[in-house]
Amino acid sequence: MVTKVTQNMQISLSYADAVIGTSGSNISYIRRASGACIAIQETRGVPGEMTVEITGSASQLQTAQQLFQNSLADATSSMQNTAAGPPSQGYNPYSQGPGYTSPLGGTGHPSAADYGSVYGSSYGY
Repeated sequence: MVTKVTQNMQISLSYADAVIGTSGSNISYIRRASGACIAIQETRGVPGEMTVEITGSASQLQTAQQLFQNSLADATSSMQNTAAGPPSQGYNPYSQGPGYTSPLGGTGHPSAADYGSVYGSSYGY
């Protein structure tokens, strides 16, 4: 006989997207991978927090908790990277720069009628 255990985790609502995932993808994965029953609801009396209730065997609880911790760690890492701003703008030989536009138009080659306006009428011969 397997003993069922229930454990509650308090998680900040700022991590709700990371825990639940797009269209519930993360929470569905955690449920499938751990085999635990998982319920999430807003914590009563504690604004800004949600309660994650995990029910299952000891090993299912342990697996679910680890997967939640991984999701939270990924979210924390992403939030810190976003808060730090974009990475420094080092030298990039493939960069397109601030928006160079050619005087020749979109094709890169002037039409025969445009040579004078692009290059001038004096060819310096």
